[in-house]
Amino acid sequence: MSVSPSQAVKRAALHVLRVGGVFGARARAMSGGLRILCYHGISLLDEHRFRGRLFMRPELFRARMSWLAEHGYRVLGLDEAVDGLKGGRLPERAVVITFDDGWYGCYVHAFPILDE
Repeated sequence: MSVSPSQAVKRAALHVLRVGGVFGARARAMSGGLRILCYHGISLLDEHRFRGRLFMRPELFRARMSWLAEHGYRVLGLDEAVDGLKGGRLPERAVVITFDDGWYGCYVHAFPILDE
């Protein structure tokens, strides 16, 4: 698969940031905060091909959730996260995962992945 010039520049910039330790420093600086990840939809068929900014393949969503688990992130419910923020007792690497729409692909693909 060919890469566009803008994608090549973006990948090069991300590589420089990673090698330079910027991502690690950011992670250490935010270790006590709350991350909120918002997703729109998980593809049932090929929605990710024509609406790539809104839909992702189930395999990519699974890979992202696996990465979070492998790196020690703790997924919280929104109520639990808000209570933790108010009380100053969020666990390390706290993350909330949200979906801004109730697409059927979330039910079919995302929820079983999250249950795992």
